[in-house]
Amino acid sequence: MTAAALQQAIKARKLPPVIYLYGGEAFLRQQALQQIEKAVLTPGSEDFNRHVFHGKGIPLEQVNEAVLTLPAFAEKRLVVVKDAQSLVAADLDSLRAYIENPVEQTCLVFSGEKIDSRRKFFQILKKKMPWSSSNLSLRDSSLPSFAIISMVLITV
Repeated sequence: MTAAALQQAIKARKLPPVIYLYGGEAFLRQQALQQIEKAVLTPGSEDFNRHVFHGKGIPLEQVNEAVLTLPAFAEKRLVVVKDAQSLVAADLDSLRAYIENPVEQTCLVFSGEKIDSRRKFFQILKKKMPWSSSNLSLRDSSLPSFAIISMVLITV
């Protein structure tokens, strides 16, 4: 999914069930995450339907439990895994079953600086949907003039 396609999905509030945001610029990843959050969560239901986990050492059982739990008082639930580049291969592999069959009422968002496409986790993402990338730069009219980055969006 390209950055433009993600923006269209956000505006239409029709996001894929799994999104992996990565790129060197944390500010743009955070901006995209905030936009996704506004599109997914119903105002007033954030406390019930938003779970945020951070990087290495997170209990993957809790992530699995969060993505499989149905939303409360809303249509969708948002589960965010920040610093996803810190997850070890075994942790990512434990989420493979979910990636192969995601819950439509949950939007799972990974956010990190980079990916390792040699891992089985990313190979499954590649099989589920061909990857599209968008190299954002100053020439991209959708970016402010001070933002220079390379950012790739992967979705299932």
